[in-house]
Amino acid sequence: MKSAYNDIKTKGCAGIPTRFVVVLVAAISNTLSYTIRTNMSVTIVAMINGTELREINDNNYTYSVDPSDTCPYNSEEQKSEDSMGEFTWSESMQGHILGSFYYGYIATNINGGQMADRFGVRYLCGFVTLSSAILTCLTPIVSFWSPIALIILRVITGLAQGILTPAIYALLAQWIPRHERGVVLALIQVGGNFGAVIAMPLSGYLCKSSFAGGWPSVFYVIGICG
Repeated sequence: MKSAYNDIKTKGCAGIPTRFVVVLVAAISNTLSYTIRTNMSVTIVAMINGTELREINDNNYTYSVDPSDTCPYNSEEQKSEDSMGEFTWSESMQGHILGSFYYGYIATNINGGQMADRFGVRYLCGFVTLSSAILTCLTPIVSFWSPIALIILRVITGLAQGILTPAIYALLAQWIPRHERGVVLALIQVGGNFGAVIAMPLSGYLCKSSFAGGWPSVFYVIGICG
């Protein structure tokens, strides 16, 4: 790998050192990566029809309870608290959907650095960002196919995202001098944490809104931003 930080004073068209631009792009990429990674954990609540799922689960069990031992509640109030989404996936299936991203993420996170050396860091980062954005935008459509299709999509998204972190580190090794890497890595990590922070409330707000059908807008907005 050819090191590029032997000329750390290289400047871009606006007179800004190129390595500063590299750090900014890496931080933004990490921010978007974390939003894609965490949005499902909030959005799946709005995707599930809690009332119908509760009825399905109740029908699967037979039990006898003394009415005097039960706590009275307002059924209409309970229904209003449940999510009225389109899907009745079981809790086990929901767990697989939430974890499927990391099935793929672990696989490519290990050898992402080697892939960056082989295919080129900039091209690889661009491919990862573009493919992750497209896959995120496709999530609402695939969700209506089947939960298995959604799991496969999330695994593929994880495969793409797993390359990003090693690729960013390889990019920094080329552009950032050794004495600046500690601060730069901290800034990039902050970018990732910021992505997780904004993904949660943003996803909740979009799920409650009427924009683009509610919960699908989470994936459209984050995918387009990616």
